[in-house]
Amino acid sequence: MKRRHLILVACVGAFALGAVVAPAHSAPPRSYDGANKAYAAGNWADAIAGYEALVAAGLNNRDLYFNLGNAYLRHDRLGPAIYNYERAVRLSPGCSDCKHNLAIARAEVASRWPDRMRSAEKITTWERIATYMATTSLTIVFLAINLLFFGGLIVVRLLQRGPGRIAMIVASVLAGMATVAVGVLLWANVELTQNTKRGVVLDDQLHMRDGAYEKSVEGALIHAGLRVRIIGGESGWVQIRLNNGHEGWVQSKSIGEL
Repeated sequence: MKRRHLILVACVGAFALGAVVAPAHSAPPRSYDGANKAYAAGNWADAIAGYEALVAAGLNNRDLYFNLGNAYLRHDRLGPAIYNYERAVRLSPGCSDCKHNLAIARAEVASRWPDRMRSAEKITTWERIATYMATTSLTIVFLAINLLFFGGLIVVRLLQRGPGRIAMIVASVLAGMATVAVGVLLWANVELTQNTKRGVVLDDQLHMRDGAYEKSVEGALIHAGLRVRIIGGESGWVQIRLNNGHEGWVQSKSIGEL
């Protein structure tokens, strides 16, 4: 992979940090250490198996997903690599290393499969803004601004008429407007990240189908790393919708749910 050397520094950083932050109660430390040692030795398959075992055990950690994404990328499995980078970014939107390696993996996908469906990967500006911060962080910001707003109202009631009271009224109005704006962003963030099922295509390439069975008619060809919305499912199949509105069915094992 031509661009793969660009991730070396980020990989080492996550490797070291991950070994420190893994909670002892989530899984035996030796399992995490074993996966890290396998990664350091270049045994990508063993590292993947170790990290996946921790995920299966319920460990939900940014650095675990980041390390797992790196291992998949080294193993030349772009779909699972992008999926785990997306999971890492979902937990920590400000993680620059996660975004950096995600961009590298997506660039590799673009170089391998250049003839892609028009607008299938388009993400609206509104969605980017609404999901820029994690839900928890956005909630804290909302509560802080809300507190400032109501605190300002109380101070306005206590102050005598004059320039100070006028300034506090203006500040309270601005805080109120900010509260509404952040509240709308928080609602959109929850809708997009919590109430809307999203997924990532894991297979290198596959066809969407018009039904939830093997012999259904093949539709559009989609590729690894494509983000989709999951809108339905039945007996080992999921119905997905692309950002350009196209819908179809694929096997559940081909989609990593975020």
